[in-house]
Parts: sequence; structure tokens; C-alpha cells
Amino acid sequence: AIYSTDLAAITRMSRAINVSIFVANGPTLAGLGAGGEGFTSFSIASPTGEGLTSARTFSRIRRVTVAGSLQGI
Repeated sequence: AIYSTDLAAITRMSRAINVSIFVANGPTLAGLGAGGEGFTSFSIASPTGEGLTSARTFSRIRRVTVAGSLQGI
């Protein structure tokens, strides 16, 4: 997770750490759907240790969750 109003810094951080779940300006649980965007999900193992699944596909997808000052841009 990162807290910043600089969209370029958020982009650099998300690319540098290359994870399945990345949260900007919010609690890390927002990445699983608790208070963030998207559906609530549990995580499964992936190369970085986490991943999101959906009931439809049970496949891993990447999610970036934006909360706080950049939400709705």
C-alpha cells in the first residue's frame, strides 16, 4: 500500500513491486473488497503470495484499489 497524492509515484510503486493486490490511499483490507472498489474476494497463492479469485473463473486477476484523495479521478 502507498499513501500519496502523486499519481506518478503511485504508478512507479505499483510497477516496481509487481504484486497482484495494490492499494493506494486506503487500508490494505480494501484490496480484498473491504471498503474499496470491486467485489469482496478471498486470496489464493500466486508468485507474490496473494491473488484474487472470483466465483465465475477461479482465476487470478490483478487489482489496484484507490481510496481517499485520488478516488473518483
